[in-house]
Amino acid sequence: MRFGPNFRARVAWIGLGMTKEQIKAYVPRFAFDKFVKEHFLPYSELHKRTYPDDVLVCNMLFETFGRINISEINPPMSEKF
Repeated sequence: MRFGPNFRARVAWIGLGMTKEQIKAYVPRFAFDKFVKEHFLPYSELHKRTYPDDVLVCNMLFETFGRINISEINPPMSEKF
């Protein structure tokens, strides 16, 4: 059995009586690169002194995780990176 990053939330939603279809509709579908460009890097630029380093690291991560949905990235994938 494979446990994804949203496993605990899904178990909680099932406990609330949500169906699998409702859960899939509720889980956000963000591509890694879109999330980083729209949310993480703007935050980093405003709040962190390491913004230039974050940009470099994110550019390297784009090569590996690019268009993959964040919910599909798992620990073995990140270890492989």
